[in-house]
Amino acid sequence: MTDAGLCRTIATMPLIRHHRQAEALRTWLTTSLARGLLEEAQRHWAGEPSDLGGQVMLQFVPTSDWAVPEAQARFATVGRFHPSLGRWQGPWRGEEGLIPLATGSVSRIELRFVLESVQDPERLLAECARLLCPGGRLLVMGINPYGLARLRWGPAGVSAVSRRWVDRELRANGLESLASQVLGPRWSPPSAAELGPPKSRVPLGRVAWAVLAIRRDIGLTPLRQARQRWSITPGVPAA
Repeated sequence: MTDAGLCRTIATMPLIRHHRQAEALRTWLTTSLARGLLEEAQRHWAGEPSDLGGQVMLQFVPTSDWAVPEAQARFATVGRFHPSLGRWQGPWRGEEGLIPLATGSVSRIELRFVLESVQDPERLLAECARLLCPGGRLLVMGINPYGLARLRWGPAGVSAVSRRWVDRELRANGLESLASQVLGPRWSPPSAAELGPPKSRVPLGRVAWAVLAIRRDIGLTPLRQARQRWSITPGVPAA
């Protein structure tokens, strides 16, 4: 086989890395320290009023038993899903990049630490943007790639998604960022032996980040009213 043919064959081969990545994240989250740290990070989110509600809310979480802080907002319908073998498991089952709901039918979507394990994060973010109704909000939480915790989850095979990349993708899909912040406590520094040489040390930072975006309703441009013209009745003095 020629080099060109080999390149074409590799290009058409199905991606299998996401299965290893999903398994790595799932394995890492079985440790009480890792799970507790990310669940604690969720409780640090304070980027929006708590009294917002709507019709439909979708929550996507890394495991079926993932703890989510109870929201004060009220929604008529709430669906919670977790990934398994490239599909969402929950009230209904479907592919990770395809959510079988009508365009503009969802008031709120939450992606809590799931971009790290899905096959196509770009497609999932685009699908979320499609689903949001005017004024609908998307909350995305991820593991901070610049945090000291990388020394723990990096060797486990977990890859992080940066907050800047998510911001860029949301803007590309027509969403406007409302708030962005780092979350959670800092990971306790490992021993000097684990850190290795000073050049290999990563910058300190919190364990997670969050981005909140909204779909604005671009209404019709209001027509400018014509200025009223006054006419003087013939025969009547103007003064």
